[in-house]
Amino acid sequence: MIEIKDSSTAEAVGVVPLGTPLIAGPAVLTTLLLLIDQYLVVNLVISWLPFRQCNRVAGFLGKNGVTAISKIVSLLLAAIAVKLIRQGVVTFLG
Repeated sequence: MIEIKDSSTAEAVGVVPLGTPLIAGPAVLTTLLLLIDQYLVVNLVISWLPFRQCNRVAGFLGKNGVTAISKIVSLLLAAIAVKLIRQGVVTFLG
């Protein structure tokens, strides 16, 4: 017999797929190719440091704090997406 579990819980957090393209999108890759000799190591270190300390920050904030921060960041990413779309439409329309 197959059991079906209900995955809809109050603890479910929405995912904004805009985060990954903002971190490593085409613009970042193009910029890295153009400036590879100048700033690559500095950019990698600046990006690596916050990701390296994420467990410490998550432990400090707790589960509710991480959920609250993730909702705020999701809202900011959505606002950035709207801004980028608006700029693209305005540029396209002239």
